[in-house]
Amino acid sequence: MRNELFRCEHIFDSNITDEEMLDFFVDREKSDGLVDYLKFESEIEEEHNFMRTYIVRDNISNEIVGYFSLKATMMSINEIKIENDDYFDSRPGVELANFAINS
Repeated sequence: MRNELFRCEHIFDSNITDEEMLDFFVDREKSDGLVDYLKFESEIEEEHNFMRTYIVRDNISNEIVGYFSLKATMMSINEIKIENDDYFDSRPGVELANFAINS
C-alpha cells in the first residue's frame, strides 16, 4: 500500500534493520508496551500467525513513521441466557491491536 508520502509494508517484507528497530521510540507516557511489542514480540507473533504487523515508512527518507498490528477476532453482539449458561451472538472481525507513531 502506498501514497505520495508514505508506504505500508508487511514487517517481513520491510527489511527492517536492528538499528531501525532500536531507534523506534514513542514519546508518550505509558507507551513502553507498544515499543517493546515492535522490538521483541511482533516477529514471534507473526511466525505463530497470531497477528499481522505492518511498518509505515516515509517515501523520501525511508524512516519508520509508525506501525500497526491487526488480528482476527470475534465481536460479541448480544448475550443470550439459556437456562444457567451464557451464550454470545458473535461476528468475525479485525481488531487494530497495536498502533504507534515514531517520535
